[in-house]
Amino acid sequence: MRGEETQLLGVTEAGFTGLACIPGTHSKWVRIEDGHLVAFSTYMTGELFSVIAQHSILAHAVEPGAAPADSPSFRDGLATALAAPTALPASLFRLRAAQLLGFEQRADGAARLSGLLIGSEIADAQRQHGALRSVRLIAAGALGRLYEAALGAEGLDVTTVDAEQASRLGLAKAAGKIWGAT
Repeated sequence: MRGEETQLLGVTEAGFTGLACIPGTHSKWVRIEDGHLVAFSTYMTGELFSVIAQHSILAHAVEPGAAPADSPSFRDGLATALAAPTALPASLFRLRAAQLLGFEQRADGAARLSGLLIGSEIADAQRQHGALRSVRLIAAGALGRLYEAALGAEGLDVTTVDAEQASRLGLAKAAGKIWGAT
């Protein structure tokens, strides 16, 4: 991790048990028990989105631009991935097939692709880290809104903290430990 540990320090406290999710090119999931980091995993979700959207057969199915979190295509992709995360390769190809057959527009491709990839990530993170329902989401902007919507759709108790604010809080906590309360 590079900087994420500072963000984690900023959003956790003694006694907290749950997960922290830090989305990005390489998303991080951290299991925290009683305020202690006990496990983490990293997902290439953002990088996969970029590679698939720009350098695969699906490049023709994904219109550049942000995917809105309230898009029906995002929600459908998310539900598909959460219900059958091991079917991701087939689900990805169905995105292209649906467009070729006229069932979906290219403008919806980024939203569906985001839903499929984020849903697959969430499903695996839950498998990896157990049935913890409390999630501290450290994120900002459009990506933060996508993850917030996805985690909420999965019925998780989500607390979102702006990534820059989490960094500031973490630095303040570290400074307090080093130099004492100011």
